Formats: sequence, structure tokens, C-alpha cells
Amino acid sequence: MEILLDFGWKRFDSGRCFKSKDLENPLAEWTSLELVCYNGINLHIIEGEVVMAVYQPELFDGTKWIPMNKRKLQIQSEAAETYFKNIEIKSIDKLEDKFKKYMK
Repeated sequence: MEILLDFGWKRFDSGRCFKSKDLENPLAEWTSLELVCYNGINLHIIEGEVVMAVYQPELFDGTKWIPMNKRKLQIQSEAAETYFKNIEIKSIDKLEDKFKKYMK
């Protein structure tokens, strides 16, 4: 059975999530990353394996919480130089069967 750790706002003192596995490819090899967003669920996928599922993500604008269901997409690295290639953005009208187990 696959286990995803549960965390949330103010749940841990650090306010961060930590990887449970090292799925990145060795140095000098590209690692495949996917972000699937569908009906309020965001699935973060590394090398074909779901590593995080976020339900109903929200952004605090200083006065209220706003659903993160539109606006900009930002790709970044927090601690190291990162290169990106072959970035594709696709619209989907349904979730693939292999991801349906993450629906709440």
C-alpha cells in the first residue's frame, strides 16, 4: 500500500514538507516531473510516482484565503541551480484512472 504523509498549515513547526524517497535520477541525467491539477487536487509526480497530493490548495493574500484554481504557474528551485527542458502545459477534462485513488 502506498503511504503519503499528511501535513498542513501549522501542522509541523517547520512549515515545510520533506521527501520520503529519493526518486531523482543520478547526476547528469534528467528527472521527469509532472504536476496534475484537477478539480481541486494537485498531484506531484516524480519519475511516474506520486510523491505528494494537495487537496483544495489556497493562498493567503493578507486578508483572506483564496482558492488556487487559476493565476500563474511558478517553477522554481529553493536551494540549487536548476535546469528545465521540454515543459508542456496541457488542459485535461478527466483524471487518468491510475490517479483516481487520490480522489477524496
